[in-house]
Amino acid sequence: MAFNGQNNGGEGEAFMKHDSLWFWDGNIILAAASSSDKRLSMRFRVHKSVLSRESQVFSDMFALPIQYVKPISNDDIMEGLPFIRMHDSAEDVEALLKYLYGLIRDVALTRPRHPDFAKKSRGILWIADKYGMDGVKAHFIARLRADWPKTLAEWDRMDAIKETVVKFGRVCVDTWPEELLPEPVSAAILAMEFGVEDILPSIFYEMLRCYSRVDWDTLGETKTVFNPDERGARWQLATAEILHLRNIIREEGDAKMKALLSNLRPNTTAHSRHKPLSCCFSLKSPPAIETLLRPTSTVDDILQSSRDWLRFLRQGVPQSRFKDLAMCNWCRSYLDEQILSGRNDFWRFLQETTASASCG
Repeated sequence: MAFNGQNNGGEGEAFMKHDSLWFWDGNIILAAASSSDKRLSMRFRVHKSVLSRESQVFSDMFALPIQYVKPISNDDIMEGLPFIRMHDSAEDVEALLKYLYGLIRDVALTRPRHPDFAKKSRGILWIADKYGMDGVKAHFIARLRADWPKTLAEWDRMDAIKETVVKFGRVCVDTWPEELLPEPVSAAILAMEFGVEDILPSIFYEMLRCYSRVDWDTLGETKTVFNPDERGARWQLATAEILHLRNIIREEGDAKMKALLSNLRPNTTAHSRHKPLSCCFSLKSPPAIETLLRPTSTVDDILQSSRDWLRFLRQGVPQSRFKDLAMCNWCRSYLDEQILSGRNDFWRFLQETTASASCG
């Protein structure tokens, strides 16, 4: 935050001008206390027209006589202008005003999928909501929605890109690639508070893929370089509701995946109409899913070793396994259809489970 000059207000209170949000022709002064030190208040000299353009609340307020304003005695920073003390943090008011004046330089608020976007935009959204700044609110919610897949097809495209990034090496929190999904816990908080339901399935599924013992901010503080598949999250911000919902998805998801994987079988009826039974190994000895997808594994082994069911199933039955098992194309197609149906059912489960979490 940038300040210029200092004047004392009440006892033990310091007021400081903001250097870039202090306009010589401004006709209203806003003041807000710093979140780190309540005794320090930042003052902004801005324009009523800018605030009124975005907010009906401010427009109505400025139309009233300024009788409620209590001047600061002998404080030349007032310069005879109306003064409004805002009950929001100085940092959030600063970020909002910079957005209104086109002065945002924080890459977290401008770059796609920045891991700090949700955390830094939350205060702006709450101020915009409080003062009826619908345009501002719509802009930041649209930014949040753009960062996360909203359908299974979008998820698959993003995850395919992630696999490419993972192949090229390790990453660091402060240089997080925009091709990767951002930090999920802060995104979940924001989406739940403002009723952005359509991205909650992907946010909670990404949260499920994060290691519960790895703290995102600790990785940032230590400049740790790591594989994106070994990422953590801001678990210290997670509410009891978020953690409970994550556990439900894990437990019920495991049960759904186990049921799907345990019951995959070739279509013997369709096969027999086109090929003799002797042509396909799978019909001689119907294989369990562990034989088809991962040799020498059981369903329980697969569930315990994989934190990513959608990626695991997206690969379907690998072509190499078909050759190993001498499986025909009829069986392969039928099994792939079952897997595709299972993935779609699982995405619907995510949608239904997270829909109740939104309180916007």
